[in-house]
Amino acid sequence: MATEATRNQLAVIENLDEKIKEVRQYIEEQYEKNKELYDESDMERIRNDDWTVERFIRRRKTLKESKEMLDNTLKFRHEMAMPRLKDDDFPEEFHKIGTIFCYCNDKQGNGMIYFRVRLHRKVKELEHDFKQFILYQVEKMDRITNGNGMAIVFDLKGTGLANLDMDMIWFLVSSLLNYYPIGINYILVYELPWLFQSAWNVIKGWLPTETRNKIKFCKEDEIFDYINRENLPMYLGGTCRINYHHVPKNSRTSMEIGQEHFCFSFLLFVSSFIHQCYSIDNFFHLIIN
Repeated sequence: MATEATRNQLAVIENLDEKIKEVRQYIEEQYEKNKELYDESDMERIRNDDWTVERFIRRRKTLKESKEMLDNTLKFRHEMAMPRLKDDDFPEEFHKIGTIFCYCNDKQGNGMIYFRVRLHRKVKELEHDFKQFILYQVEKMDRITNGNGMAIVFDLKGTGLANLDMDMIWFLVSSLLNYYPIGINYILVYELPWLFQSAWNVIKGWLPTETRNKIKFCKEDEIFDYINRENLPMYLGGTCRINYHHVPKNSRTSMEIGQEHFCFSFLLFVSSFIHQCYSIDNFFHLIIN
């Protein structure tokens, strides 16, 4: 992954120490007004880690915008329970199916996150949980890299209209734009089907120029221009055998979670969802290929 040396290549910010101090003071003032809107572990990072604050200063054009972005981010993280989430908080099916997962570095040392769009379905009953799961994968990679660089691969190979979820895409795009500091270096769109061209034109309109410039497109073997074969999952033609279907210890099934919350409609849906996924004879063959 990227290292401290990478930070030395960033543009010099005049009076950086004073600006970090000013941002911290602002956040402390907001925190004192409404402590229930913040997570204490996040506040400790703000107080003690200069790099965390600096990333937000670099993300926005003015110090006022940086302050507001960091404050909004802390509130969003608390609302989504981000600082408190763990691997085993999510249904084991999320891990087994492998729709989104963290993986090995690219050629530049960026930590990689893969989103296999053809394995995604728009499901109202699981929408909040899956939003948390997506953000958690980004959070996990950000911690692994210490904010020094990651990239996201949107694997669109084999996708169809059943996989197109504009609400989820908007949630992810707006979250990355509004609540994440510098650190996501590019997004690689792999095998964009013609069916999604119109959707891309809509999404492109949501993005500022700076973000659009970070989006790259590739197909087939062009992915090896970005990621070495030995670090690429096998289903993309790589040779890496790290298991991205691994289920963390103490994970519960969706049925168990539904029973715990006495949600009958949720149980009915989960039963149907699991049937769709696991009654297909070649489901795991589909995943591998």
